[in-house]
This record gives sequence, C-alpha cells and structure tokens, in this order.
Amino acid sequence: MNKYMLWLAVLLLCVLAFTACDGEKDIPDPDPNPTPTEKTTNDWIYETMLENYLWYDEIEKKEAYNFSLTPDKFFESLLSENDGLWEGNTGRRYNFHFSYIEKKRTKSKAISDLDPTYGFEFYAYGIAAGQNTYLYVRVLYVLPGSAAAEAGLKRGDMIVGLDGKADNLKDYALLEDGNGVTLSIGDVQSNSEGYITGTTVTHIITLSAARLTENNPLFLDTVYHIGNNKIGYLVYNHFSSGPKDSYEDKTYDNEMKSIFKNFKSEGVNEFVLDLRYNGGGLVSCAQTLASCLAPSDIIKDSKNYFCIMKNNGKSTAKASNSYYPFNSSLTSSNLNLTKKRLYVLTGRWSASSSEAVINALKPFMDVILIGEQTLGKAVGSILFGDGDEGDKYDWIMHPIVMSICNHDGDYAYSQKGFTPDVLNDEYGLPFVKFCQLGDTNETLLSTALALIAGQTLSAPALRSSASMPTLEPVYSSVGRHVPQGLIFDEGMLEMAK
Repeated sequence: MNKYMLWLAVLLLCVLAFTACDGEKDIPDPDPNPTPTEKTTNDWIYETMLENYLWYDEIEKKEAYNFSLTPDKFFESLLSENDGLWEGNTGRRYNFHFSYIEKKRTKSKAISDLDPTYGFEFYAYGIAAGQNTYLYVRVLYVLPGSAAAEAGLKRGDMIVGLDGKADNLKDYALLEDGNGVTLSIGDVQSNSEGYITGTTVTHIITLSAARLTENNPLFLDTVYHIGNNKIGYLVYNHFSSGPKDSYEDKTYDNEMKSIFKNFKSEGVNEFVLDLRYNGGGLVSCAQTLASCLAPSDIIKDSKNYFCIMKNNGKSTAKASNSYYPFNSSLTSSNLNLTKKRLYVLTGRWSASSSEAVINALKPFMDVILIGEQTLGKAVGSILFGDGDEGDKYDWIMHPIVMSICNHDGDYAYSQKGFTPDVLNDEYGLPFVKFCQLGDTNETLLSTALALIAGQTLSAPALRSSASMPTLEPVYSSVGRHVPQGLIFDEGMLEMAK
C-alpha cells in the first residue's frame, strides 16, 4: 500500500469515527420521569385499592379486569355495591358511589373555593304539561358577596324561566355553567289539590359570570331569647377548616371556636344545629363541632370516643383501627347544655361528617332530629395520589377505607340514614313561603323552637310532598358535594389512639 492509499484509509477511519460519535450525541437520554400510560396508572390504582379499600376482598384477580380502560372507568370497575346508595335498597333516586377519582389540578379536599360559582344552591322540580317538560327552581340559600347576592337573588326565589319568560327553563345545567344568565323570578299558582294553574313573572334578575367566592361554612349564628331560654342557632353548611385549599388552614375552625365562646358567654342553654345542607367534609372539623356540643364531663374523659375508625382488616399505615376521643382542649368553647339535649335540622343531603356528629353525640345526650331522612354515609375515605407514591400519576383517588362508628360501636345508619323524630320535608313544600334562614318563622327552625317551648306542633309542620302531585323533584345542587363526603386528613390520623 503506497503512502497515499495509507493516508486515505486513515482519513476514512477518522470520518467514520467522528460520524459515529456525532450519532451518539443525537440519541436522547432516557426520560427519568416518563409519562405513565393508562396501564401503569391502572396498575397503581389496582394495587392501592387492593391494599386499602374497605371492601378489598371483593376485588378479583387482575385477569378479571380490563386494564386498557381510562383510569376513571377502571377505578369504577373495582367498586363494591356496598360502596354508595342505590335505588334498589334505599327507595330513593340516588345512584352513586362514595368512592371517587378525579383528575389532578392542585391539592384536593372536600369543599374548596377553587371553582368559580354564581354563589347559590337550589332545588329543581320537573314539570310535565302535555308534550312539554320544563323546570321550576327553588333557591335554597345565597352566599354573601357572590354574583347571585349582588344581583339580588335570595332564598325562596322561584326561578320559573329565562329571559323574562316563564316555562322555558329546560336544563338546570344552565344554572351551573358559569356564563352570564338572565333569570325570570315569579310565582306559581296552584289549586286546593296542589295542581299548578298558572305562572306569573314578577321580576328579572341577571347574573354576571361565575367567579371565585368564599364559601364560609359558618353561614349564620345567632341567639334567641324566648321565655327563660337562650337558644343558640348555627347554620353550618360544610366541614371545612379554612378557605385555602390546605388542611393546615384552620381559619374556619378558629372562627367556630370563637362563635361557641360567644354562645357560652351569652348563657345559651338550648341549641339548634342546622345541618340540612351539609354534605360532609373533614372529620377533624366534625370532632371540633361535636366537642363544643357534648357535655363537658364527656369531653374531659379521654375514654369517651367521638368516633372509632374500623379498617378493612389489613394492618396498613393509613388504614388501621383507631379511636378518636373528643377534643378536651375545647372547654372554653364547650356549651355544657344543662338539659343535655340538642336539636338538629336535617335534610336529604345531610351526610357523612354531619351524620358522624349526630352519631357521636347520641350515646351522651338526647339528639332530636327535625327535617328529612339523612343520606346514610357511615364510611370515610383518605386521599391517594398527592404526596405519596402516586404523586407521579395524573389522578387523585378517594377510596372508602373505613367504617365510622360512635363510642358504642354503632353505625346502624349506614346506607339508611337517620330517621327524623319530626318529619318535615321542605323540598316538598314549593308553594309554602320560604322564610330566610334564621327567621323564627322558617319551617324547620320554628318547629325546633316550638318543641323547646313545649308547644304542640301544628298540622302544616307535618305536611308532606304528597300534596303536590304535579311536581317531580329532579335535582339538588347541594347533592354535588355529597360523594366527596367524610375525609380523614393527615392531622386527624395522627390523633388516633
């Protein structure tokens, strides 16, 4: 080989080597945090549920499930028939699971102010008139400072249509979609048999677009001086510790303690707790509320339990049998009611932590319920997918992991609810005047005040929805919050004995 051939060979080898090295640089490094596929997400869901779900023993082997489903559908395929309320075993129209899964946004909890809202809750009735169907909507309450409050909407307003017309509201979703909307407020006439005879538009209200609005659960508190009684009254609409989307925010809990200190300083000796629109929330808030209402000698003894959490039988860090006493540090806020009795106003969506408070107090005092049958959720969930090994997934799970019992081990209201001592269905009374919450003439509150005064209840207080045969209840916005229900936060779990 001559020297020219040799130099050519060397040059060719260098070019090949350089090309090879350059090619290596073009190969991207493996992604250290690859986006999980639906199958890997479903694997995480399956393993988490198998370990923590209250009814884990009903979950079958992997071969029985379709792991190619979207994570929400896959999660649903694992759920037990015991997990929720069903028309078949309750006689109600509810059909949902208590466990649920959601796409991540930021942190999640029972109630937050993350979503824009018009700021009012309502109940919708379906009307059938020949071939036409439409809705009448009753306003239940309005949040202060909301778009609805600024527009002048108030409890008891009947929305009979849209844009100044009557009988043209077809879809209640229009009242939740967040766009500006013009509502026709009016009166509905009926004959002596309860059949609708006509509709009148009295005025128009225009709602601006939905916006972020603080949803303070401590909606109303006051004291009534009636005879020798000083009667405390609290409307509490959800169990949330503070307005920030954080379990550490105790703004509302601290406000609750302050309110009860004021009740105590005013010498309150009877109490009416209004939970008719309360679908649940943090158990730590329920413990605080119950500790303000229970007899003082009860909360001082650590052997008296606010609730007992019974797990699925597996010994795991997040779901073990635990005992939660009342909060003995709340003596300055505890009312120590002399007659050891409490009046609770209930509705069909009173659930979870609301029911836990009722159940917790029953072994220690007389709890008189006025209103409707409660929902029947005697179970609790914890959160997976935020701050644990599921942090890398795009989903947050809230599976049911425990049954919630009282001091006596009782949770007989599960899937049945509590039956009120005085049945009084405000949803079934659309044409009876809705007084404002706190008005002593308001249907449920007036019943409680009459009982405290020892009066005999009048017939209208016992009236039922059967007298309104042309109205069909179809939807309550309050029900949106219920599946999120009763939640044990990490701080509460650390309190367990």
